[in-house]
Amino acid sequence: MSALSLRRDLDSARQAILDAPSEAEARHWCAWAMNRLLVAAALLTEDIPFEERFPERSADLRYARKLAHSPTAHVGKLLPFLKTFGRWLVKESERGSGEPAGSLPRWKKRLGGTR
Repeated sequence: MSALSLRRDLDSARQAILDAPSEAEARHWCAWAMNRLLVAAALLTEDIPFEERFPERSADLRYARKLAHSPTAHVGKLLPFLKTFGRWLVKESERGSGEPAGSLPRWKKRLGGTR
């Protein structure tokens, strides 16, 4: 998962949560977004456990796991968390890949690909 796709997914989830016609729909998007965060965290630290590499963010990871299993429709709690932890994960993903979030992956560049 690239930083760009993570950013797009989180932006889409944020908008879907805001536009959700029901609490059930908002909870669905909450769980979906948290699972994206968890996958991104796992990919970011596939060599060692996330909590060992980023101990200062272990509480955020635990909260994302909690929301993935027990999603909330409380926008006041969910959106700030998506903004802070989501943005941080995007930035760390950019640093880990060496590519800015808006750029093409290296393999696409080698093949002469476009977006």
